[in-house]
Amino acid sequence: MTSNAMQCAADRSSAKSYGKGACPDDEAHILCLPEEVWQNIALNMSAKDVLSLLCVNRRLCIGLEQTANLWKMLSNRDGTSCHEECTKTTQSPTQQKTCDNTNEEKLDWRAEKSSYLFRCHKTNPSKTGGGVHWYPVRPYGQFTGISDREGHISCVLSRHAISHQNLDPLISSMTGEERRHAKPQERIVVITGGFSNDDSVYLIHAGTGTSIDKTDLSGRRHHWDMKRVDPIGRGPSFVYGASLTTLPTLYSETVDGDLPRKLTATMRAIRFGGFRAGGYANETSQVVMLTVKQDANKVRKRQRRGKRDFERNDSNGSDEERWSTWEWHWNQSWEVRWSNITTTGIAPGDNDEENSFERDFLSRAYHTSTLLLDRYLVVIGGMKATGSIVNEAILDTKTWTWLGNDHIACGSDSMDSRPSDRHGHSVVLDDSRNRLVLFGGGSGSDLLRSGEDNSEVWELHLGQHWRDSEKFEESFPWKWKKLHGDSNVNNDDNNHNGSIVESVGDSTDSSASKLTPSQSLCLGRCHHGIKISRDTALFLFGSGRPSTNGLLAYDLNTDAFFRQQQLPHQSISSSSSFAIFSDFGSTRSAVHIKGILPKPRFTGIAAFLEEDGYIITHGGYCSQDHDTIGLIDVLDLAPGFRGRRSLESAFDGLAIDDRRVSYGAVTDLQAERGRRDPNTTLQRMLQTLMNTPAGERQAAAGVMLNEMRRDELPSNGQSLLLMTMIANGSPLLMGNEDEDEDLYAGMESD
Repeated sequence: MTSNAMQCAADRSSAKSYGKGACPDDEAHILCLPEEVWQNIALNMSAKDVLSLLCVNRRLCIGLEQTANLWKMLSNRDGTSCHEECTKTTQSPTQQKTCDNTNEEKLDWRAEKSSYLFRCHKTNPSKTGGGVHWYPVRPYGQFTGISDREGHISCVLSRHAISHQNLDPLISSMTGEERRHAKPQERIVVITGGFSNDDSVYLIHAGTGTSIDKTDLSGRRHHWDMKRVDPIGRGPSFVYGASLTTLPTLYSETVDGDLPRKLTATMRAIRFGGFRAGGYANETSQVVMLTVKQDANKVRKRQRRGKRDFERNDSNGSDEERWSTWEWHWNQSWEVRWSNITTTGIAPGDNDEENSFERDFLSRAYHTSTLLLDRYLVVIGGMKATGSIVNEAILDTKTWTWLGNDHIACGSDSMDSRPSDRHGHSVVLDDSRNRLVLFGGGSGSDLLRSGEDNSEVWELHLGQHWRDSEKFEESFPWKWKKLHGDSNVNNDDNNHNGSIVESVGDSTDSSASKLTPSQSLCLGRCHHGIKISRDTALFLFGSGRPSTNGLLAYDLNTDAFFRQQQLPHQSISSSSSFAIFSDFGSTRSAVHIKGILPKPRFTGIAAFLEEDGYIITHGGYCSQDHDTIGLIDVLDLAPGFRGRRSLESAFDGLAIDDRRVSYGAVTDLQAERGRRDPNTTLQRMLQTLMNTPAGERQAAAGVMLNEMRRDELPSNGQSLLLMTMIANGSPLLMGNEDEDEDLYAGMESD
């Protein structure tokens, strides 16, 4: 509703209430309705209409807009706001001084309004919301960048501002309610591991409490800092394909005689699983803790003259001027350390013993780990040397005990109604609807030579008591239910949910209800699935055949995909723009992706800075170029909120590489060609033959050969020749059961 329309509505309401000849001044009766009434009206309007309403009348704007409670209620209605004081970092000194001089009441409503508007921008990546923007990062100063790698791990650690002067030493961590109201003061992106000889831990400091000013030749400020840290003591064993999950930060205060008090914040993350040998072998169930400690000393807070408190010293009877306020001064250095965790609960076998049940059930790589209630680590799926799995395991990080493995989850109707075995998928917690939602992934025992990608969506509905930490196990069994079928195959199961997946354009063809080939790549193996708001999940990169640099979004409230397609006659450049279409009722919105598109990849890392609205990506592998990546790119989810209209980059946290060339978006044709790669298809056929009894291989090879000749399977001269020899019973290739492994290994090397 526009401002004019709202004013006309007010006029019509006034005339209807007070008669035809009513005085225009009677309109004030409507505009002067109680504040509670206008708040209820606003809560039934969209964000855009709320802003239009505030433009109708100056009196209404002042009375309603300058109410912190309204913006708080809107934030609660639309989802918890995640807003960092980015306006403060972009304001000029004069603007900051002006804001500092305003009264506390105005600061409150301005902050609440800014928080709500930021959430609206971040969750509305359409043209009206400012879209999203890619920024390529270049090394600067003494930091030379992070080496090329893939299969590595990342997480975001945080420390909150401590507002009270004394911290109870018996309380080792803040409660969930305290964390929701405490302002994050330190945010650190941790990047480590993967295929690399570098065992260091890389820290990208994006905190607001101890910013380090850095400038480039143009004088631009860089508020973030990157550094390489060597952990203290012996590091953990080499792995790739593991997971790194953030745990709540612990706080402790120590007093040592006359020395100043010291506060220690211990930021923690859990590494689980991974492969310990090349060739996707020797998977582990090892649990390792990463701790990053930061200390602060308690000092008297310096204040201006005239704002000191005077207290009477009863011991000497004289007035003594004393400082009455204190603050914590945090050190700039961090202590980084790895430590092994011994777990219990699944017997026999512990400490990752060879051939133990614990290792057979728990060990895996390229899985997902999701933390519930700041305590329970839910592990789903993954890859083993023999193939992919989907079984669930839950670790209690308070007691370090694995919960029972035989009754965690089941199918919605039968035990067969479960996701297929998979790895490289993603899982997000949709706590508003009491479920975990699983997206995509791939099958097989490696990333490129076996298995298939899929774009299925499943929900794992959590039991009744899952929110009760002490009754958590009573919530079992959880139940699986399929929401969307696989768009990569043609079957009726894809459309079992009717119009859940919204169609693109005006076509009524049933194929329009499925993801296109290029869109489904974003749900392929080793993509990144991130919940960016209460009702929105975002998917970046993914798939090995081919890799993609695309972006896809999902509405958790309606269980519908946003749809991505390139605008007609769109050239790829540093200012390129793409659109993702989605239907919400009768309104069609388009998400615009701007900036320099990064290189297609999968099995990299992506870290979400929730308070800032940024996603930091690094590394990965591009299957098109057969190349490992070492570049850092930042995706800004709310560039329109930053308020920059010039061509200059709105992101100034890190140095931007303006000379980086923008890569082209992966098309549907490229996606189809990647799926029909003859070499990949040959590897899958050989794996199938190795799993077929020796006496039946010749007949099975004949069936495959006929499919290749009918062009039902992609082929080339080499694959046709090899399959013809097997179908004709070549003694060199038929072999027996004992020679299977040597035969397959030789074919892989070729």
